[in-house]
Amino acid sequence: MNAIEFRESFRKFLKNDERYKKFIAIINRGREERLLFWQEHAVEQFCDKHALDIPSFDVLQEILCVCELHGNTLEDGKVKVFCGHVDYSPDYKQACAKLFPNSYISAVNGPEEMYGEYSDIRFCKACREAEQQWRDEHA
Repeated sequence: MNAIEFRESFRKFLKNDERYKKFIAIINRGREERLLFWQEHAVEQFCDKHALDIPSFDVLQEILCVCELHGNTLEDGKVKVFCGHVDYSPDYKQACAKLFPNSYISAVNGPEEMYGEYSDIRFCKACREAEQQWRDEHA
C-alpha cells in the first residue's frame, strides 16, 4: 500500500472526516514525537484490519504529511525565528484555523537562543494563498 492509498484507506476507516482532519493536524503540528492514545488505537486497528505492520511515528508522519484542509502534500520551508509575542486579532486566529492552518508565512516564536535564525517548517501552498487573500481583503 503506497502513501496515497494508506491515507485514503485510513480516512475511510475513521469514518469521519473531522476525526481524520484532527488526526492529521495533531501529527503535523504536535510538539510531541508520538501519537496520542486514541491515535495509536486507531492506527493499530487499521493496521490489523489491513494486515500491515504498524509504522513508526516518523514513517506515519511522512505518510500523513498533508494539509488537513486542502489535502496537498506539505512542502519543506524555513521561517525566521523571533523572540517575543504577537497578539493576533481574534478574526485572524479564527481565519487561520478555518482557512489556512498550514500557511506559516510569518516568522515563528522560538527560544531566545534561536532569535534571528531560521527554523524548518512544512507548509501548504494553498494555505499560503488563502492567507494572502485573507490579508488583502482585511488590510
